Amino acid sequence: MLKRLADILSGLVLVLLMAACTSDGDTASQDADSDLLQLVPFMRPSEEMDTRAAVIPEGYKPFTEVYKVPDGNAPLSFGIFMTEEGSSSPTQMGQIKYQGVDANGKDKWRSYVEVKQKQYYVYGFLPSEAATGGATVTAYNDDFKNGAVLTIKDLPASSAYDVCVITGVQDASSANAEIDLHLGCFAYLGKPKGQNYVGVLIDHLFSEIDFLFKVDAEYHALRHIKLKKLTLKSIGRDKVTATVRLVANNENTNPIDNLSWTDTGGSSDAVLFENADGKEITTEASTFGELRGFSAPSASNSLGIVCEYDVYDLKGNLVRPNCKAENNLSWKVQTLKPGEKSVVTITIRPTYLYALSDQDLDNPGIVLN
Repeated sequence: MLKRLADILSGLVLVLLMAACTSDGDTASQDADSDLLQLVPFMRPSEEMDTRAAVIPEGYKPFTEVYKVPDGNAPLSFGIFMTEEGSSSPTQMGQIKYQGVDANGKDKWRSYVEVKQKQYYVYGFLPSEAATGGATVTAYNDDFKNGAVLTIKDLPASSAYDVCVITGVQDASSANAEIDLHLGCFAYLGKPKGQNYVGVLIDHLFSEIDFLFKVDAEYHALRHIKLKKLTLKSIGRDKVTATVRLVANNENTNPIDNLSWTDTGGSSDAVLFENADGKEITTEASTFGELRGFSAPSASNSLGIVCEYDVYDLKGNLVRPNCKAENNLSWKVQTLKPGEKSVVTITIRPTYLYALSDQDLDNPGIVLN
């Protein structure tokens, strides 16, 4: 089933521009008259495919309730370009880094992006860490007020995390203010210190695959299965470069005028789930939390999954460790577009269960739905 992600994951991000946004001495170099950006972001949860709300940002939730943030110490940052009015020259990318959740349950961000009291046009994407070849921005029609072309280099073709791009910004009076955000608007006027808030909308570049696991009821009466690892493989593509043309407009329409991909050879793997002790699969479909993978969509896309699991008898004895099954996903996801998702149910079901073949019983196959 295909679904539209997060109203194509148009997300609201409130950006607070403050001079003292770091607390441990790890700060960017600043001029006396500049501020640093600090994020308080929000997003809309997944919607049905091809639906888009006319009112933004009604119904949005905190960013990390929608976006899958990295576990542990894995980095997550917005890559931000503060381009200037009347300019067509490239600008250096800055980062705003996710720092986890504070004692009050609020997301923490650390800024390395400066802003002064002048006119800007704000472009960017996340996560900036995914672009291992870096990213650049050039003006559309010789001026950033008209839009921009973002080139995001050497992204993984398959990933445990989504890749998104900014599609609109709007001034705000405070972090809690209601903002009348519009797609296609990138203008932001810098203000004095402590007065700079801006809402930011973001949209998907990648498509999503969600995984559900269950075991055949007849087989579950004979053997128990524990999933240990799930890997998403991109076959034939290792890295991809996204070129995104954003055209500014006053009609509140999607500014992504063109999105193209440049593929490289090889293959890439993204580990979506790993647990040394394993998680037991039951007859009820389960996600084991949120098992989500992402991929750069294109006609050449070829995806597969590798499931690694242990087989136990009904007394809890380990019968067969480290089983591995590989399946091709191309038939399920090849037509996915950016911001769409497919839900794949993985069922462990022996082929010859009726014959109670020992080999089949202890090394079952996997069926995709």
